[in-house]
Amino acid sequence: MRKFGFYLIFILQIAFAIKAFAIQDTLFMTNGEKLACKIFKEDSINYYFKIWTNGENVEINVQKVKVKSVFYKKNNLIAPLETSYVNLGLGLGPSYGGILGTQVLIGKNNSGIILGLGNALKGHLGLSIGVQGAFKWFFVNLGYGPSGVYRYNNDPWVLNKGIYANFGGMIRLDKQKKWFLAIGLGFTNGIEQRINSLTPGTYEYFNYRGSLGIGYRIGK
Repeated sequence: MRKFGFYLIFILQIAFAIKAFAIQDTLFMTNGEKLACKIFKEDSINYYFKIWTNGENVEINVQKVKVKSVFYKKNNLIAPLETSYVNLGLGLGPSYGGILGTQVLIGKNNSGIILGLGNALKGHLGLSIGVQGAFKWFFVNLGYGPSGVYRYNNDPWVLNKGIYANFGGMIRLDKQKKWFLAIGLGFTNGIEQRINSLTPGTYEYFNYRGSLGIGYRIGK
């Protein structure tokens, strides 16, 4: 549990650092004022943007005649919430079924049921099933699937299965907000406990912790 807490703090620190670095556009006003903001729309008359004030994001618009110049930063790196119904993914980790596999999420806005099928190493096929909850860029998933492989002395490799928990962030890769990179950390219930309960001997094992994958959203 202590390791889990450490990993959670670590991934949150990384995600918040990326978000803080990435969200700023800048409006240079004719009166010399400079506004760091997030521009989300513009028309022939106004710029529409969000600015952080008093602990919340406030939507504001300003006339273009009052703006001298605009600096657009490549922002919104953290994948925003959008209306999606199916996510397809390719990556590694328990929710992908192993070291290299596929993942399908069925649900709305990055939350729902996840199914994984992949290579669990040493000739084993990995199947996983779980659920995922997401809030904007942050996700948590919990399920049952392959946690690694192990063997005693020179016996055949055995696939170990168990409960996994994973948490992390989604980083947007395109302007259409369909492609994203998912990075997660977590734990699997697994191999070390199984080995410790067996007859003493020489053991080898590979354990899966965390996840890394690329995904594509299908929706509006």
